[in-house]
Parts: sequence; C-alpha cells; structure tokens
Amino acid sequence: MKGYLLRKTVTIMVTVVTAVQCMGGIVSVSADETSVSEKKTRYEMTESIGKCNGQQGYDGWYYYSKNGDSGELTELPWDESVEQASFGKGGTPTISFIHMTPQYNTSAVLAWKAPYSGTVTLKMTDDMFRVSSYDGGDNVVASIKLNNEKIKKDDGTDAEWVFDKTKNENNSKTNYTIANVHVNKGDILYHEVDCGLNPGAATIWWRPVVEYTDFDAEKPDPTVTPTIEPTATPEATATPEPDTERKTVFKKVDAFNECGGKQGKDGWYFMYKDSKGAYIDMTWTDNHFKGLDGGNINEHFIVPGYAAPAAIGWEAPYTGTVTLTAQDNTVYRDGP
Repeated sequence: MKGYLLRKTVTIMVTVVTAVQCMGGIVSVSADETSVSEKKTRYEMTESIGKCNGQQGYDGWYYYSKNGDSGELTELPWDESVEQASFGKGGTPTISFIHMTPQYNTSAVLAWKAPYSGTVTLKMTDDMFRVSSYDGGDNVVASIKLNNEKIKKDDGTDAEWVFDKTKNENNSKTNYTIANVHVNKGDILYHEVDCGLNPGAATIWWRPVVEYTDFDAEKPDPTVTPTIEPTATPEATATPEPDTERKTVFKKVDAFNECGGKQGKDGWYFMYKDSKGAYIDMTWTDNHFKGLDGGNINEHFIVPGYAAPAAIGWEAPYTGTVTLTAQDNTVYRDGP
C-alpha cells in the first residue's frame, strides 16, 4: 500500500497528463516534509470510499473482515457490481459508503491509519443506527478501538454501542463525539460491527469521521557530540574498479511486461494523481494498470482519467547521475 512515492534519498517521478507512448514528461525531486498548513485535518469514510476506486488505504481507510475465532483480519474485496460500489461480496461482511454489515461469527471492521502524530476528535457524518429490526435477529455491537484497546467516550465509558433487538425504538439511533484522542503516526483506529452468531438484520448505518485538532511538534533527531579520534596516516589505496554488476538501464516497457501485475518491478510504479495531489497506485486489471475514470497504463500508452492524471514513477536504486530518454526516441499523442 503506497500513497505518495517518497522513498530513500531521491525519488524521480515522471508525471504524464496526456496519452503518450513510452515515457516523457516532467522530472521532479520530492522530499518527505509536510508543513502543518499542508496537512489534511478531516478524514471522512464516506468521502474516501466514494473516491478510492477499490484501493485499500485511500486517505488512510482500510476495509476488513474479522474472524470471530482467530481474530484474524482479511482485506475485503471491492464489489463494483452493485449500485453503490462497496467492499465485500460473496457472503463476506460488507462496508459501503453508508453502512456496515457483519456476517455469522465474522465482524465488519473499518480501520483508519493515522498519517501524523497528534490529537483527533472522533465523530460521524450523521447518526448511527440499526437499519432494520427483526425478531429472529440478535444484539449487534459497534465499538471503536485504538490499536488493541477500546477507547473511552467523553463520559469515561467504553466506546461501545449495543443495538438491542428487543429495545429498538427509533432503530436505537445514537450519536457521539469523542474528543482529545491522541494518536501516534501509524496508530490504527478500528471501527467494528459484530453480530455474533446471528446475522439477522445486523446492518448498522455508520459513517465515521476522524478530524485532527492538533499536530505534535516534529521531533528533531538527537544530536551526539562526536568523539575526536587521532587521525592515522592513510595508506595508499588502489583506484577502484568500475562497478559492472549494477544495472544501469531501466526500461518501463521491460518492467511492465515482466511485472506480472506487481508494482515496483525494476523501480517502476504505475499511478494516478487524485484531487488532493496524492499519487495512488493503480490496480492490475485485464493485463493493464487501471486508475480512475478511464485512466490506465499499458505496455505502450499512458491514458489519464477525468481530473485524474496518470503517472509513472521510477524509484532510484542508487545515488548517481542519470540520463532520461524515450524508447526509440519517440513520444506522440495517439489520436487527433
């Protein structure tokens, strides 16, 4: 799962916004530094699932099923065959842009991974409630955990809500705002819906929102006072032989044909750029990489989607000087 392609010392990114053959475009160098004013503060599940195109991890959101016996989490598949595309199909739990449905002994789990350290408030787009009542169903439990621990609501009780089938007035409609939750970068908030062994009418309308109210100050690397050792007279060294074992030519076409649908072959990545400027890995479909709104990349051509430029990224494996060329020295637009 990759968002921005920011790795090692230098990342060389080729960005293409029209259909071209092979490679050509703009070369830029990126550093992993984000000012507070540039950091996104509000993360809505409903917005994310509407834009993710089946990509796990978009805006930090992940969609899982959880085995009731082992506790193992499994990524839910993307189902675009339904009217409102969602995660989960074929008898698995489902998570759509408005609700979460568990299955027998299998919870539906919506996870959010914190991109920064800081303080967040947990809330919802609107109320949370059981979508329908059913005499043959059973209680359904919704809860929120930070990593492996249940968090506390502002009143000091566990962030857990039981939708009792016998007391389902107004479908047990509820709401919450949980403030001053501290997260470290990489922490995970789990929103879980569990129906136990009875999945009857177990769907819960739940549209979580996570919003930063403060960011932790960046911690500088600790400085160490160096110990000065006496300098010995250096011995004469032989001129090193040229490094002939390192690969020097990296062709996008070769990487595409040999990657088998995996990102990162020979350092090449196939992405699209979303409305927030984030580079998102495309998914492998029918022998090509698929992006948003018709965008795709195949062996020869790069096709942008509507308001979603297609991009090819190459990650430098070594420090050094490179020459950028197009195969056969040819770049052209296919069509009028």
